[in-house]
Amino acid sequence: MLRRKTLKGLQQEYFSEECRFLFFTKDDKTPVFFSFIGPSLGKRGIACYIGEKNYLAARKNLTKKNSKKEPLFYLQDGFVCIWDDRDMLEKESYNQIKDLGLQFRGKGCWLHFERYETGYYPSLLTDKEVIFLTEMLENLFMMLRAIYERKLDPHFEDGHTLVRWYEPKDELYYTHDFKMDISENILDTPLITVEENAKLKEFRHMPASNFSVQVDWSYVGVVYPDDDGRETIPRMLLGVAQESEFILINEMLSPKMNKYNVIFNLTAQMIQQTGKPREI
Repeated sequence: MLRRKTLKGLQQEYFSEECRFLFFTKDDKTPVFFSFIGPSLGKRGIACYIGEKNYLAARKNLTKKNSKKEPLFYLQDGFVCIWDDRDMLEKESYNQIKDLGLQFRGKGCWLHFERYETGYYPSLLTDKEVIFLTEMLENLFMMLRAIYERKLDPHFEDGHTLVRWYEPKDELYYTHDFKMDISENILDTPLITVEENAKLKEFRHMPASNFSVQVDWSYVGVVYPDDDGRETIPRMLLGVAQESEFILINEMLSPKMNKYNVIFNLTAQMIQQTGKPREI
């Protein structure tokens, strides 16, 4: 969280991760959201998300109960800058800081920037992404100036969003707070259907065996290179016989895989090898 002081310095407040900053780009009016990082990572930072879906998905993921012990902070799509410890930096980030001639000292003072994409390990920004993020952070800076210098109260405690946009008719940028509700219904919920085929008909007429199978997946805290060399955070797919606790399905899913096809294919293989369970 970012510490915010009044102009007189007599009081201190904090921007929580729930404080919402929104900027509409000048050209195509793309909504870009910002939030200050704190408890979800245990470090200071700023996250930048393009579009409502990426912002809502990240916030939903970072605030849900982590019963599967997944690396939740890595499971988001956006740009993240973090003030980190020296020994926590990746070699590429450290080399980039050195190449830029920057000098940081002390714990939590090493600023670095990364691109996050669900299913992949964070990577350095491309030149195009650096230009984009620079412009976005400049506008976030102007929103913060409105709070610090113009004494604008964004009313975050009332659920308001601080919004900055460009008004063509005035040729000016404006920054004001608004009460905005963004429905989580815009997040996609996949609906999977399977066409009737000979294999399904065969399974349907098979007698059911006296066992049930539980199938689930979760992202695991390991990193491995995909076949294109890109570092991924895979999903582990497991199918376990409830009665015996035998593992009947076991597969690591990379982001490039059609995960739904994999589930159906492995389930079909399981039925052919062990019989048709009474329940999945």
